Amino acid sequence: MRLPTPGPSDFVPCSLSQLTCQDPVGILRDLSYTTQWALNKEPVLANSPQAKKRARQAEKHRQHNASMRSTYRTYIKKVETAVSAGDHDSANAALAEAIPIIDRMVNKGILHRKQAARYKSRLNASVKALS
Repeated sequence: MRLPTPGPSDFVPCSLSQLTCQDPVGILRDLSYTTQWALNKEPVLANSPQAKKRARQAEKHRQHNASMRSTYRTYIKKVETAVSAGDHDSANAALAEAIPIIDRMVNKGILHRKQAARYKSRLNASVKALS
C-alpha cells in the first residue's frame, strides 16, 4: 500500500537529526507520514520473506520501467523539436531512430502496441507535413 500523497499544507519540514528516537530500528515508525513521504522512505508492509522479496523486485522493476519510459519519451521529443524547428532532414533522421525504440518498448511491455502505433503514426504525419 502506498502512502497518500500529501498536499502542500500537509508538509512538515523535518530532518533526521531532529528525531529523538533511541531505537534505531524505530526511526521510520516515529516519522510522520509526510516526513516519510518527503524522505521517500515508505514502510514495507510485507511480512513474509516471499512478500518482502516481491516488494524489492517490484521497486527494482518500477525504477527500470521509469528509465525505459524516459528513454522513449526523449526520442519522441527529439522528433518533435526537429519538426518544430522545420528541419525535414533531421526530423527524418530522428524519426528513423525513434521508431525502433518505440517498438522495443512494446516488446518490453512498457508501451501498449496501439499506443505505440499512435505515436508512430502521429510522428510520421508531422514529419510528412514538413515536406
